[in-house]
Amino acid sequence: MAIALNQTGTESITVSGSVVGTTLPLVTTGELTDPTTGLPYRQTPRHALIQCYGQPVRYASNLTIAPSGVFGQKLLPGETLDLTDPHRDYYGFLKYLRFVLDVDATEDAQVEIDYFQ
Repeated sequence: MAIALNQTGTESITVSGSVVGTTLPLVTTGELTDPTTGLPYRQTPRHALIQCYGQPVRYASNLTIAPSGVFGQKLLPGETLDLTDPHRDYYGFLKYLRFVLDVDATEDAQVEIDYFQ
């Protein structure tokens, strides 16, 4: 049985020598902000397609250990990280996902993320 995924947002991240994380899409219907803090609510996407362009990057999804130029999973230019298995929930992974340039990179990289529910 096939399960349809609905795209809920996109993000384009420029990756350089500093660690950078994802910014989950904003809620666009219903209650938009937390009445206590005034901060906007964020979506909880469960799936994503992540593509790397230009230079290799490293990524990790852990609050205590950040990726570095030599640590973390390597994503090469043109590669896609496919997190669209409808039977899995990748929300926690996406929430804490961070990128940095690989040690072999010679300039900034671009990471494109398509989020799905």
